[in-house]
Amino acid sequence: VNAIAKIKEVRREFVEELEKLPFVKALPSQANYIMCELLDGIKSDALAYDLLRKNILIKDLSPKIGNGKQYIRLAVRKKEENNYLLQCLASYYNNK
Repeated sequence: VNAIAKIKEVRREFVEELEKLPFVKALPSQANYIMCELLDGIKSDALAYDLLRKNILIKDLSPKIGNGKQYIRLAVRKKEENNYLLQCLASYYNNK
């Protein structure tokens, strides 16, 4: 499998798993980043801070977009790293 096909497959799987989280709406992407709208009252700055304490860096896009909604940008990484991020996101939501 060539590198581009592998990246596309990992991104597709990552988006599928993100969409299983009740507070994440993944927006279509062709890049190695996924922009997500946060739902259910989750604040992008608080989530970014919490994940940073776990050595996960995400981009808080809410101030840049400025439409009153909450957005983050996630990098598509190796499957193991994506799975760790998914676990941390689920844990953050379940502990709120």
